[in-house]
Amino acid sequence: MTEITWYGHAAFKIQIADKIVLIDPYLNKNPASPVKAEDVGKVDIVFVTHDHGDHLGDAFSICEKTNAAFVAASELAGFAEQKGVRNVVDMNIGGTVEINGVKLTVVQACTRPP
Repeated sequence: MTEITWYGHAAFKIQIADKIVLIDPYLNKNPASPVKAEDVGKVDIVFVTHDHGDHLGDAFSICEKTNAAFVAASELAGFAEQKGVRNVVDMNIGGTVEINGVKLTVVQACTRPP
């Protein structure tokens, strides 16, 4: 069973069986989020779509607290490593990775017609 929880803005928690994935965990400064980073429990994967502050949010502190894998585009993954984040996985558009039985695929997103 899969359960999806919206934490406001672009932040989501996805539970797939016994795995927890956080996407764009902008929590502490997000007025719509019902949780703060320090209240997050078990997390297996933190996936950040891009490096804007309202998407990167609290990803580094959550990974430090939970030992979750940090997944992001190569440049952001490198920055995370520079900041001391362990268990970093880099991806690019079109790529797929599998982490602890969870597959993540990066696709091109477009907000305007081509």
